[in-house]
Amino acid sequence: MHTPRRSAWTGIAAAMPRVVAYALAAGLGLGVAVWTPAQDATIPQGGEDLRGPSTPSYTQSPPWSNPQPPFGSPSPLWNNPPPTCNNPPPPPDNSAPPSNSPPPMAERGHADQNSRSQGHDERRPEERHGSEKHHADDDSGAEALAGLLPAGILMGAMAGVAGATSPLWIPAAALGDDPTAPGRFSRFPYDNGLGYMIVGPEPVDLDRPGSAAPAGEANQQELQELQQEMLSLLPQGRSWAGRFSAEYADNLDRQDRLSGELLLSTQQRFGIDTQWHYFHQPLPNRSGDPLWVGDWNFVYRFAQSEHAEFRTGFGVNWLNDPHDTSFGFNWTYGADFFPCSPWIFSSSIDWGILGGAGLFHGRSTIGVIIDRFEVYTGYDYYDLGRSGINSLVAGVRLWF
Repeated sequence: MHTPRRSAWTGIAAAMPRVVAYALAAGLGLGVAVWTPAQDATIPQGGEDLRGPSTPSYTQSPPWSNPQPPFGSPSPLWNNPPPTCNNPPPPPDNSAPPSNSPPPMAERGHADQNSRSQGHDERRPEERHGSEKHHADDDSGAEALAGLLPAGILMGAMAGVAGATSPLWIPAAALGDDPTAPGRFSRFPYDNGLGYMIVGPEPVDLDRPGSAAPAGEANQQELQELQQEMLSLLPQGRSWAGRFSAEYADNLDRQDRLSGELLLSTQQRFGIDTQWHYFHQPLPNRSGDPLWVGDWNFVYRFAQSEHAEFRTGFGVNWLNDPHDTSFGFNWTYGADFFPCSPWIFSSSIDWGILGGAGLFHGRSTIGVIIDRFEVYTGYDYYDLGRSGINSLVAGVRLWF
C-alpha cells in the first residue's frame, strides 16, 4: 500500500491558520505590554513595616549610671546595715511604684491579643499613614490598568489584522500604486519599452468632441498638428488584455501532466483566471483512471505599475474522472514582474478544498518574450489530499 508523503508545502499550508492566530496573539500581547503603566516598586516613606507592629522597648539603666552621693554625706551602706540574726530584713513594700523591668511574656501576649480583638492599632501614626497610602497606590494602579486594557486589546487586534493582510497592502505601498490612476495595457510586454502596464494620465483623443484646442491668436490647425505629434510620442495602450498558456510538467517519476491557463484583465482591474490540468497517470493517493482538475476564479488587480502587477481572487475548484465530479472552494494569489526586456518572472498560489480534501498549488517561472510569445520554464508543486507532486515545467505563453 502506498503511503502518501507529507511535503514541506503541505506543512506550510496546514500551519498558516496557526501563524495568523499567533500573529493576533503576539499583537494582543504587544498592545497590553505597551499600555500597561509602570508600577513603582519602591515602598513610600513611612510605609508598613513587614515585621508587624512595633513593640515597646523596655530598658534598664546600668548600675553605674545611678548618681553617687556627694563626699561627706552619709552613705546608704551605713544607713542600711546588713541583716543579722538580731536584725531581720524589713518586709517588702507593696506600695512601691512598678519598676522599669518588662512585664512577663504571657502578660504581654494577653495584652496584645486583647488590643487586636478590640480593633486598636498600636502602630505609630506615620506607619499607619504609609500603609494606607501604599494600598491606595495599588488600587489606583489596578483601576488605571483596567481602564487601559480595552485599548491594549484593540491595538493588539489591529496589529494582528495588519500582519494577516500584509500580502495585500505591502505590494501596493512598495509600487506606489494609486487606485484612482488609470492603467492600460501594451500589446505585449516591452512593446513600449517600459514594461507591460501603462500607468498615468490618459492621452487626449482629438477625435472626441470637445477635445480640440480653443481658438486663439495662433492658428487652430497648427495647434492640432502639434497635439497630434505629441500624442504620437505617448503610448496609447488598451483597456483590456489577455494571455493564454500551454505547458507540460513532469516529476521524473512516471507522473506527467498537461496544463492550460487563460487570464483576462481589464482597465477597471477586474478579471477572470482559469486553469485546467490533465493527469495522464492517477495521483499517488488515488487509484483508477486519469482525471481532469481545474479552477475558475474572479480576480482583482490590487497593485500595478509599469514593471509589476499583483492580483488575488476567489473561485471554484473542480475535479472530473470517469466515476465522479467534485467541486470546492479556491483562493488564488499571483504576480508578474517585468524588470527589463526580455525577462518575465511569474508566480502564483492556489489554496482551497476539493472533494473534502485540501488542495495547494504553487509555481514560479522565468521566461523570455519574443514579440507576442513567451517561452518559460520553472518549478511546479501540486498537492491534492497529500499527494505532493514536485515537477519541472516548460511551456509557451501568448500575450494578446
